[in-house]
Amino acid sequence: MTTALIIALLFLCGTAYNLIAADGTLANAAATAAISATFVATHFFTLKQEEALERFAQWLVQNAEQVQSSGEYYGNTLITNETRLTQYFLTVSIFIVSLRIPTRLFIVGKERSLGAVLACTLLTLVLGWWAFPWGPVRTIQSLYYNLTGGKETSIAALLTRERSREVARA
Repeated sequence: MTTALIIALLFLCGTAYNLIAADGTLANAAATAAISATFVATHFFTLKQEEALERFAQWLVQNAEQVQSSGEYYGNTLITNETRLTQYFLTVSIFIVSLRIPTRLFIVGKERSLGAVLACTLLTLVLGWWAFPWGPVRTIQSLYYNLTGGKETSIAALLTRERSREVARA
């Protein structure tokens, strides 16, 4: 998610300009610094979520046979073909750039996801609207998913998608 870092860098330059320029004010510098920090945090949030998704996808591919037959434990949770997963979304927007960031996958009924739902929903409500035209569209999509239990999938569907990815890479 280099887009978030590029935006953060641009706003960091704006912060420096506001501090150095003769007509710059501390309030403007603080505002641009806060926006820059938000996009840096977004970048690291995205990296963490992508890493967790990739780790789970690799585990799933490695244990596919066992998962499909009788199930396999991932941590303390038995994963079978019928296991339901859900994912939530965070939308962050500015000017003409709108980023919709998926969380890692949560096992429905087994993992606590309330913190992720609340964080993604509240941050989306505050930060999602501010791009035209996609900010409001992606914000509404994210809020819909977050408030209706997330975007659900099954292990079987995820496994099919991961196998297709592996074939495409080969």
